[in-house]
Amino acid sequence: FVVVFSDRFFLRHFASLSEVGIYGLGYKLAGILSVVFSGPFDMAWTWQQFELAKEDNAKEVFARIQIYQLVVAVSVGLAISLLAKPVLQIMTPAAYWNANRVVGLIALSYVLSDMRMVIWTGILVRRATHHLAWISLIVAASNLILNTLLISRYSYMGAAVATVLSFALSLGMGFTLAQRAYPVRYDYLRN
Repeated sequence: FVVVFSDRFFLRHFASLSEVGIYGLGYKLAGILSVVFSGPFDMAWTWQQFELAKEDNAKEVFARIQIYQLVVAVSVGLAISLLAKPVLQIMTPAAYWNANRVVGLIALSYVLSDMRMVIWTGILVRRATHHLAWISLIVAASNLILNTLLISRYSYMGAAVATVLSFALSLGMGFTLAQRAYPVRYDYLRN
């Protein structure tokens, strides 16, 4: 909640209401990734990961699913990012066209969040979920600090960068803990 919504509060404090609107519109456009891919994937993955964990080759399957998930999420996110400017030019007044500047970064945040869904499987399968609480607390606190530093200097672009960095931190911390609990070899270059 903090990572997704606190940036609007900081934008309202450090920038103008129109910049909050521009950022919000860009965020909504990038959110198409969640509607088209992330949401449906998450609904299926939430229960399927536990069924797959019972298989002998579960770790190989998890690694392969991560690659496929990443390719699809990046492809959809890239398509949304490339189409953002023409869509905004057709559907909105010129005052909102700069919303396309944040779409790519927010789409990247969704991609990182999607990666986290699969990577955190090790934490969930090994029932080490107590780690998720402190990961969330650290990420939320760092997001508030990033928002303060970046939004005060760079307005809505700072908000977008703070969001990406927060999701990257969450993914990195989760990856480290998941690998300790349930090591999976993710070979991104070979596949």
